[in-house]
Amino acid sequence: AGLGAKVHADGVVGGSQIQITDAVARVGGVDDGLALGAVVDLEDGQVKANAEELVGNHIYFDVVSVGATINVMLAAAKAQGTTTIINAAKEPHIVDVANFLNAMGARIKGAGTDMIRIQGVPVLPGNFSYSIIPDQIEAGTYMIAAAVTGGDVTIKNLIPTHMEPLSSKMREMGYVVEENEDNDSIRVYKEEGSEIWGTNIKTSPYPGFPTDLQPQAVVLLCLAKGMSKMHENVWQNRFQPYRDRSWMRKDDCGDCRWWKWCEGNGMHLRDSDGKLMLCHMKRITDN
Repeated sequence: AGLGAKVHADGVVGGSQIQITDAVARVGGVDDGLALGAVVDLEDGQVKANAEELVGNHIYFDVVSVGATINVMLAAAKAQGTTTIINAAKEPHIVDVANFLNAMGARIKGAGTDMIRIQGVPVLPGNFSYSIIPDQIEAGTYMIAAAVTGGDVTIKNLIPTHMEPLSSKMREMGYVVEENEDNDSIRVYKEEGSEIWGTNIKTSPYPGFPTDLQPQAVVLLCLAKGMSKMHENVWQNRFQPYRDRSWMRKDDCGDCRWWKWCEGNGMHLRDSDGKLMLCHMKRITDN
């Protein structure tokens, strides 16, 4: 937002109905007037924001938030003075957004660490080209899709180091995850005759296992032998697709406990990653 900006966004905030109020409060300083001087209100799913002028400040996030970090960087890039973000998110696309803004003339340092400093500038000129990095959530979704369908798939134009949290867990389960010599693609497959075993996954901010891959990974765990556990440590309502388990049934076979999909049942999912989970489920059922 520029100086004196007014924003009125109708509808539900963001692509996921999993945790709205806290993120908005952190970006706009609704509770304590910190942030950059904007007044932000959330009313019935609508965000209303305005500011006569944005002024740099020290901002501390109680909880690491990618969306809040990006939004504060965007606003601070043209705010007066210096803004310091403490306990900032470190995801690769945080660094990419900072690189993009810096290419336009912003002055951002520390992206990729837990402290980011932004010196506001009056103008961010355009008229240039920028290539964004590959999206690790999209790449991870394809990796899991290859595994749940028993395929042999190579995903190209990605950064393997960004995929390491998922790659390591898939290898633990028994899948083969191979990186090419050029370090820009990953091949995923299951060796003939090999067994796929359950594992435990805990989501956490980068460089931990990404919460946006949690619903897809649950499908993967449900196809494995033995007991698996998924611990969600980022979003408070990320488990909402599993509250109604009428779409699943549990089989007990000795010491091997695992989930089997019930086919043909309907589901209502509100977040985008839950819908990706449903797409993976459809790939392994007849309906």
